[in-house]
Amino acid sequence: MPSYSPQLNPERRLNADLKPAIGKRVPVRTEAKLREAANEHMTMLEQNPACVIGYFQDRRVRYVAQYFTGLKQSIHPLNLSAYF
Repeated sequence: MPSYSPQLNPERRLNADLKPAIGKRVPVRTEAKLREAANEHMTMLEQNPACVIGYFQDRRVRYVAQYFTGLKQSIHPLNLSAYF
């Protein structure tokens, strides 16, 4: 991966999802409240694999899912049974 290539980094997609989710809540003014809000969002993601799979839909990051799962086809969030 090039030294700076955020479009190739699925972690950036998580951050782009996490920040607005926290921003929609009551203002988070302490580190403890920020941690709580982030943990709640991450728990929601654990319970919704389709959201996580969505981070890997772009052709530029699909390689990550293919690498870790050995998949050779495109990932589609409506066909989760093929991946779990």
